[in-house]
Amino acid sequence: MLLHDATRFPVFIPALKKPDFATLDYYFEDVFMNALIKCGAEDKHMNAAVSMLSPLKIDNKYTKSGLGRISSMKQSILFYIERYGLNVAELTGYSMSSQLATEPTSIMGKTYKIPADEMLRMLDEVGG
Repeated sequence: MLLHDATRFPVFIPALKKPDFATLDYYFEDVFMNALIKCGAEDKHMNAAVSMLSPLKIDNKYTKSGLGRISSMKQSILFYIERYGLNVAELTGYSMSSQLATEPTSIMGKTYKIPADEMLRMLDEVGG
């Protein structure tokens, strides 16, 4: 589970095995870009996202709010697995990521926002 701290946009990559981490950038880009499409991204958003993609950099300094969101998303994933009798390996990352991105969340304890909307807004700003 990866989380963009400013927008709370999630990228969930299920069932990775140790050798997969050598190509984590590929998995991240695949799930992120496909989740954007499922969240209603237009060509301008996709182009802005592509222009921002670079080697994946993971920061291990999360805010309490970010950690709380990750915990909440974990509970949502467990709910879907239990409710529909799924195995985590049967989940698609882009589908689960887009589902999680449409759940309201507070950012830094402020008003509730939709992570997908926040990410698309950020990509609008980047794309001009």
